Amino acid sequence: MSQKTKGTALTVLSAVIFGLSPMWAGVFRRGGGNPMLLTLFRNICFLPICIVMCRRAGRSPLPTLTKGRAPRLLLLALFSAGTQVLLFSSYRYMATGVCTTVHFVYPLLVFAIGAVVFHDRIDRRAAVCLVLCMIGLLCFYPRGEQISLTGFTLALCSGLTFASYMVMLEKGGFEDLLAPQLQFCCAAVGIVLCTVCCAVTGNLTLALQPGAWVVGIFAACLMCGGVLLLQYGVRFVGARKASLLSTFEPITSLVVGFTVMHEHLDVVAVLGACVILSSVLLFYAPVRTKA
Repeated sequence: MSQKTKGTALTVLSAVIFGLSPMWAGVFRRGGGNPMLLTLFRNICFLPICIVMCRRAGRSPLPTLTKGRAPRLLLLALFSAGTQVLLFSSYRYMATGVCTTVHFVYPLLVFAIGAVVFHDRIDRRAAVCLVLCMIGLLCFYPRGEQISLTGFTLALCSGLTFASYMVMLEKGGFEDLLAPQLQFCCAAVGIVLCTVCCAVTGNLTLALQPGAWVVGIFAACLMCGGVLLLQYGVRFVGARKASLLSTFEPITSLVVGFTVMHEHLDVVAVLGACVILSSVLLFYAPVRTKA
C-alpha cells in the first residue's frame, strides 16, 4: 500500500471517528456532562495510551527537548489545546451547528497558511476543489439560527488554530518523533487549559450518572484514536490533502444523525455532502498529461 493510499485511509477514518462524536457527546450531556468536560477526559485518557504506545516502540513518551525543538513543540501543543477550548467555548454563544460550520473554514486556512508562510503553490485544480468544499460546508449551516459576534470569533479562531496545528504537524520538523510522543505533549498542555476553563466556566463536575462515565471514557478513548490517525494521515499526505479529507466528518455526522439518532434529513445538507465528495474526488483524480 502506497503512502498516499495509507494516508488517505487513515485521515478519512479519523474524520469518521470524529463524525461519531456528536452521538456520544449527546449521551454524555444527558448524563450530566458537557463538551468541555469530555475534552478534558480525552486529554487525560491520552496520557496512559501514549505512554503504552511509546514504551512498546522503545521510546520515551516525552521527547528530548532541544533548544530549537521545545518552542515548536509547545506551540503545536497550544494550537491543539487552543482549538478544543475555543471551539467548545463558542458553543456557549451560538448553536453547535453554526459553530461547527464556521470552524470548518480550516481547510481554506490550511491552504492560505501554506501559501503565505511557506510559499506553497495552489494550482487551478486545488483552488476549484477548495471552493467546492467551502460551498458544500456552507450547506450544513443550520438556517434560522442567530449569529453571535463572540461565538463567531471563537469558532473562527478555533479553525485558525486547528489549521495552524495541521500545518505544523507537516512542517514543524517532527519527522523523527512518534505520533504518541507529539500527542503526549499536546495532551499535557490540554489538561491544564481544559481544567482551568472548566473551573472558570463551572463545567468542572464529577456528578455524572454511571452511564455517562462509561460513555465519556469510551468516547474519549475513541477520539484519542481519531487524533492519532489524523497525525499519521498528515505525515503521509500532507496538511492540505488531510484538511480536505477531514471534511468527511460532517458527512459522517449527517449520516449517523439520520440513521441512528433519527434526525430530520436536510436536503440542502445532503447536496452539500455531495459537493464535498465531488471536491475530494476531483482533487484525487489523476492528472492528464499531454502526449
